[in-house]
Amino acid sequence: MCQLNRGDDEFRPNAVGALHSGSTTDIALASLAEKIYQSRRDRDKRSPVSGLFQDPAWDILLDLFVAQARGKHISITSAATAGLVPPTTALRWVWALEEAKLVARVSDGADKRRSFVVLTTSGNAYMRDVLGAISDRMRQPDTL
Repeated sequence: MCQLNRGDDEFRPNAVGALHSGSTTDIALASLAEKIYQSRRDRDKRSPVSGLFQDPAWDILLDLFVAQARGKHISITSAATAGLVPPTTALRWVWALEEAKLVARVSDGADKRRSFVVLTTSGNAYMRDVLGAISDRMRQPDTL
């Protein structure tokens, strides 16, 4: 696990694969990610069966992408909240995402009890690629 110190470059999201601040494309992709996440919550609220449409890994990745765009870090606990799963389940998903090298856990240098989950450079690239493809698809003319 990496350690984040507030004065170190590692604490700044760019060192872990953050979005390029101010880029129109990155801002648009982060906005799209947030809309996708919120629309998933809208769908969950209307589902006749609780938990029917869970996809914790995707929810965690969306949340991390938006957080990085805002220059924020997400704690393990917040990742569990984003994934709408119990903390133990979220930890398993974070571990799976770590194994896929899409996220990394980093400790907070100011508070050794706390750790964050951040997108890696490859995780950021993956999210940009997927969100870019979704954005392109949404701009295509209707075929009905």
